[in-house]
Amino acid sequence: MIAALREGLQKWWVAVVVLAILAAAAWGWTQWRDLSEIRGVEDADAAAVDAASRTVTALIDVDAASADEALADVLDLSTEDFREQFESQAETFRNALTTSSVEASGEVVAAGLVSRDDGNATVAVAATGTVSQGQPGTSTPRYYRMTVDLVQTDGRWLVSGMAFV
Repeated sequence: MIAALREGLQKWWVAVVVLAILAAAAWGWTQWRDLSEIRGVEDADAAAVDAASRTVTALIDVDAASADEALADVLDLSTEDFREQFESQAETFRNALTTSSVEASGEVVAAGLVSRDDGNATVAVAATGTVSQGQPGTSTPRYYRMTVDLVQTDGRWLVSGMAFV
């Protein structure tokens, strides 16, 4: 009788241990899945901020010699609609740099995600720089605050609009 009782208790303990292991494994899997989703969201956020920062940098860190490269960078990071708008002003931008001997240097000092939903994002960008026009040593400090709207297209974040704030 005692042997049968012991055997029954051992079976219960084995069942409890197996159930505890299964529960721990299920909990671990859900935590891993949640963490993977969070990392995916963080990656998408970072990619949107990066695209906005690269576009702003291309516009504020430019001179006559680098104008074509800067314009190509902006166009590469633009949606079709924004590209058309920007291309219509690109020649004026290039001419202003060359005829006035403009040398601009700048960098993004802060950028952050304002909002993001399925395929759309808005990023706030703060940048500083200097601009000189043909006279060495006479640069003027500049401070830029912009919002950049982006659309995710084929896995890339592309600029669909920009505004100074």
